[in-house]
Amino acid sequence: MEKKKVWIFGDSYASPSWITNVPHIWPLRLEKKYDVKNFAKGGTGIEWSINTFFSEIKHYQTHNLDLSNITVIFYVSEYLGRPNFHFIKNCHDQSNLKFIANKRLINLGALSPSTEDLKKTYDEYLNFIKDYFLYIYKHDESNPLFFSQILLLKHVSGLFNKLLCVPVFSDIDAFNEFYGRIENTDKFMISKGNVMVNTNSLPDAPNHLSEINHDIVYNMTVDWIENNAVFDTRKLIKVS
Repeated sequence: MEKKKVWIFGDSYASPSWITNVPHIWPLRLEKKYDVKNFAKGGTGIEWSINTFFSEIKHYQTHNLDLSNITVIFYVSEYLGRPNFHFIKNCHDQSNLKFIANKRLINLGALSPSTEDLKKTYDEYLNFIKDYFLYIYKHDESNPLFFSQILLLKHVSGLFNKLLCVPVFSDIDAFNEFYGRIENTDKFMISKGNVMVNTNSLPDAPNHLSEINHDIVYNMTVDWIENNAVFDTRKLIKVS
């Protein structure tokens, strides 16, 4: 029997490659069950992921390939906090640029460059980067912009078998309260419960999740793919 086709987009919560030789992580387990193409990259923001998503859509449409048999899983990362500037040399740097604006060195972990290395890499744009983050910290305009990206994903979900949207950093309950409820359809589902980052007590763990939470995410994902079951992050176990 032909395996179901699944596309995955997002940041390190969905990436299979930012850390290796860990067979229990949910993206790798999903690859054993389905025909998976995983486009997720650690450190990237929603703009980068959506651009990648639409590039794939354009490729399929240009070559008259079928999208309707593809199931999409989209982990929605930050928007303004991870800008996809044209001068970005490595997509992973989107999540690190904010540290340039701080007047202190920050240990970003073994997989990330130091703040000083970032300053050298983006020396030409340092003032712009600092001004940008100073502005967005003073003027929080992320909610409506983030909300618009969710609606964009919902709009194109009709091209596919169906699409699951999982906010990583932004609280969907807050959006429902202030911007109106985002309704699910037979083609589109947005996760329920807390944002994924609320379980992030293991920053250096694969996908920031404990092994038991990888198991929970895997089972919820399969249950959504097979039975359209609700993906509810409240089932995740908080690590203390």
